[in-house]
Amino acid sequence: MNWTVVGARGFIGSAFVRVLRARGEAVTRLTHREAATTNAELGHVIYASGVAWDAGKRVADAVAMHVEIPLALLGKRLQSLAYISSTRVYGDAPQTDEEAVLRVRADDVYGATKAAGEAAILADPRAGMRIVRLSNVYGPSFGSGLMLSDFLRQAATTGQIVVRSSGDSSKDHVSIEDVVDMTLRIATGGAQRVYNIAAGKNTRQGDLLDALALASGCNVDVAPGSPTVTFEPIDIRRISTEFGFTARDVLRDVPALWEAFRAHFRREAVR
Repeated sequence: MNWTVVGARGFIGSAFVRVLRARGEAVTRLTHREAATTNAELGHVIYASGVAWDAGKRVADAVAMHVEIPLALLGKRLQSLAYISSTRVYGDAPQTDEEAVLRVRADDVYGATKAAGEAAILADPRAGMRIVRLSNVYGPSFGSGLMLSDFLRQAATTGQIVVRSSGDSSKDHVSIEDVVDMTLRIATGGAQRVYNIAAGKNTRQGDLLDALALASGCNVDVAPGSPTVTFEPIDIRRISTEFGFTARDVLRDVPALWEAFRAHFRREAVR
């Protein structure tokens, strides 16, 4: 098969490239700007380009990467397109299955533009144009502003983690290995057009911090009065039923994550 990964230099996109090449597949790597102008035959497209934690400060970039360029891709020569979206499009909705009505806050630039990008993809009637909604992806993302990466980076660089939400906070964490494997299976054989990829259960933040402190020996400092932030568990019945999916456990993966972050920042320190 021929594959095109848009956003191949990012954490998620580069993981797709790595796995596809290890499987002996032909892979073309494109930036979002190159994807907008290419006239090449693209094959199976993984669209992993986007603005993450700082979307509110990069509104024009978020609109371009999450909506305009995916829409332009639909007019190009491709066999399928898997648009990487986010479970943040559920907002505070009480249900998180793929058929649930989305409830995105108007001031959530990231969630709102992802939802608009989804609408553009789903307006195309072709079955191969699919949406993949990811929960909080973990893995060796050393520069990420996402919570778990931030904890690991703090532990590796300072020996201390400063936390501003309580230990009773909780959210869903899904591994990059699960994301890549399931997305590739969905792209070539999914029976539906929208899929959640998540652990299907929330992990308590205090348990995550305890595991990280045990692995690293770091100190954890929870700011006084820190709020408790929780999210609805993500429904994964669709991928569990269709593909027999069982998620990795983030708590079991913490020691390996810690070793990856420690080794990376040790190398950075000696440069």
